[in-house]
Amino acid sequence: MQGGLSSASYEVEIAKYAIKKDIPLLGICAGFNNLIRAQGGTPVSSKNKIHDQETKKYVHKNRVIGGTLLHSILNQKTVRVNSVHSGLTKEKDVKNLEISAYSDDGYVEAVELPKNKFVLGVQWHPELMVSYDKDMAKILSSFVNACKK
Repeated sequence: MQGGLSSASYEVEIAKYAIKKDIPLLGICAGFNNLIRAQGGTPVSSKNKIHDQETKKYVHKNRVIGGTLLHSILNQKTVRVNSVHSGLTKEKDVKNLEISAYSDDGYVEAVELPKNKFVLGVQWHPELMVSYDKDMAKILSSFVNACKK
C-alpha cells in the first residue's frame, strides 16, 4: 500500500481484504495509516516539524521492538529513517496490531500483524532510502519474498 499525501476509503477496504485472505501487505506512509484504519485504529494529522520534512535523508531514529517481524528483518534495536509525513499515531490509537517501532518522541512508526504471513506498516519511506541504506532494501525484499511464497 503506497505512501502519498492522501488516502481513499477503498485503500482501507483493500487492507481489510488482504488481511482476511492472508495476502502479504506492506503499508508505507499513507499505507501505514490505512493499515491502522483497517484494524479499527485512528491516525491523526499533525504539522509536527520533526516528522513533516520533505527530504529523503535521515530525520530521526526509531526504536525497534525485539521479537517483531521488523526486528527479524532489520536485526537491530534502532534504525534511522526519513520522515515525509504529517500523519502521526499514538499507541492508544492503534487497535488489533502489534507495534514494532516507536520514534524518539514516542509516536508509533511501525505496526504488524503476527498472525498473518506478512503484514507490516511503516510510517517512513524505505523505497526512497534504498540507494544509501541497505537495511531499507531488506524491508522491501522481505515483502517481495513473502509475495513469492
